[in-house]
This record gives sequence, C-alpha cells and structure tokens, in this order.
Amino acid sequence: MKKIAITLLLASTLLLTGCLGFGEDAPVVTSTADQKGVYANGEFQAQFPETWEVFGKRDFTSEISSNTQTVFRSKKKNEVFIANVSVVKNILPEGMIIGDYSKKLNESSAAVLQNYKKLDEKDESGKMITIFQGKRSTKDPLLKFVQTIISKEKTILIATAAFITNEDEVVAQEAQNIAQSIQFVQ
Repeated sequence: MKKIAITLLLASTLLLTGCLGFGEDAPVVTSTADQKGVYANGEFQAQFPETWEVFGKRDFTSEISSNTQTVFRSKKKNEVFIANVSVVKNILPEGMIIGDYSKKLNESSAAVLQNYKKLDEKDESGKMITIFQGKRSTKDPLLKFVQTIISKEKTILIATAAFITNEDEVVAQEAQNIAQSIQFVQ
C-alpha cells in the first residue's frame, strides 16, 4: 500500500510539473545598482526600468500568441494606450537570413497597420532595428514601434516596443531601451 501511495505521489508530481511548466527554465528578475531590472529566462535577457512590470508565459491568457515569451508594461498608465514591449520567439525559415526576415516582418506590418510609415532601419552588429508607426484601425491612436530582431542559429527573437506617438518622452525612451537591450544568454 505504501509503495502504491509513493508511486501515485511521484506520478502526480511529475504530471503537474509537466503541466505547470516547472521543468522549464524559470525566469529570473534581478535588480542592478542603477534601479534597472534584468529579466532572464535561460535563453535571453533584457534590461528594464523598475518602473515597468514584467509578465512571463505563465501570466498570459489564451489570447496571447504561444510564441510570445515575455511582455514588459509601463506602470505609468495612459488612458489611450499603455506603453509595452513584447518579446516573441520564432524559428528562422530554412535558407533565410536575418535581414530578409526583418524585411518580411516589415512588409507584414505594413499590410496590417493603417497609415504605416517606416521611420528608420539599421543593422547594429547583427541586431536589426526598425522604427515605424501605424494604427490598427481608424479609431485607434497612432502608435510608434521600435522593433529589434536578433538571431542565434535558427532562433529569432523579436522585441517590439509600442507606444503612442505623443507618449511621455521618458516612457518612450524606456520602451525603446528595453527593446534594444534584448540579447541571447551565452
């Protein structure tokens, strides 16, 4: 009887661990001396001001894409739109390089957003950074996006900051800094 109880306990623990994701690398948030947090999940990391909130995969509802790894959100609330940065992980299609992937992603954004306008595009040591603006519908505010794409082997990480075009300058800069701080963990 004792053996059966231990076996059932062990089996249910393993089952729950698989269902709840405890086997994954749990994200770690640490603080630095300059009041910044560092989010790391074993695969990538990003720096963020402590005036922002961090949401991991376990915090998401079914409405969030399964490719979304993390979302950072400003605690400074705006009635129109809350500045945020999402980090999405994808697989680089066979035969495609990061520059081509970035171009396809921009074409997709241009097709989906109204009033799409590319403001800047640059390659900073393998980080593809594109800045653009647009709105999801005619009723939505005009948003500015700062999108950073990095790759390692076949994995692509896309950090996209989104904020209204007349956002508080500090919040807009914080969002941009978060998106551009994304890097793979060695």
